[in-house]
Amino acid sequence: MKLEKYLFVYLALLVPMGLFIIFVLSPYAQAVWYSFTDWEGFTAQKNFIGLDQYIRLFQDERFYSAALNTFKLAAFVPIITIGLALFFASMLNFGSSSRRIGFIGGARGTGFYRVIYFFPQVMSVAITAVLWQSVFNPVNGILTSIVRFLGLPERIWLNDPETALAAVGVVMIWGGVGFYLIILSAAMAGVPRELYEAAIIDGASKSKQFFHITLPGIREAIVLCLIYALIGALDGFALVQIMTIGPGGPDGATTVLGYFLYDQAFVASNYGYASAIGVVLAIMSIAIALLARAFATEKGA
Repeated sequence: MKLEKYLFVYLALLVPMGLFIIFVLSPYAQAVWYSFTDWEGFTAQKNFIGLDQYIRLFQDERFYSAALNTFKLAAFVPIITIGLALFFASMLNFGSSSRRIGFIGGARGTGFYRVIYFFPQVMSVAITAVLWQSVFNPVNGILTSIVRFLGLPERIWLNDPETALAAVGVVMIWGGVGFYLIILSAAMAGVPRELYEAAIIDGASKSKQFFHITLPGIREAIVLCLIYALIGALDGFALVQIMTIGPGGPDGATTVLGYFLYDQAFVASNYGYASAIGVVLAIMSIAIALLARAFATEKGA
């Protein structure tokens, strides 16, 4: 009986595992192989050149510039996104809590707010980028109009090296808050309400309830969101491609590794070199995810 049970499990996993190997692992393996060749993408000829592409990569100033821009986004986008998602999720779940025993609830219209916050996830990245292009328009954009109304110095947001990357980061934050809010809100709903009731009886403030009950109770969900946000911040290709000058400008100020890979593959036809960039980017994503997981586990120990 036990053998038949495991046989059924193995057979049930055979098809999805086969599809995973063919459509996920196989392309990764091909990319690694291409990174050791001089393939130009449009010919059948692929000459093995060893580590030459990687040596070239780590001698390329454009790679370091793109990596720096990518790390800048990874440094502030996930923290701000998860921070805002935590704040809004706590308001939706516990915003109306009071010292009356048994009354622990969220703000009025919680369902409506969840839909509004999640709305950016329904929109495609292309629509989001075009929408925010209009917001940052230096002539009649909403942001420019607000700056004029307040009497502040006007900026050409997407054409200024000092603000262009930050503008892309703002759009990434706006697009991600709703997604992480839903995850964190669901995690908060699973925290036992008895803990909050006991804290209210003991006179604990909302801030103490948040830091001593809510955060420890949803730590795993926060780690998951942080890993997703970090990996998402390492990409940024679509927004850079559509929103920025060049794209990737001005003067490479918004060129991230994802766009640098695309430029080398589909513009310069250096598929071998682009594959090396992709391999390095994949290693960075895995390393950051493992470090974030290890750090969170250590803090929670």
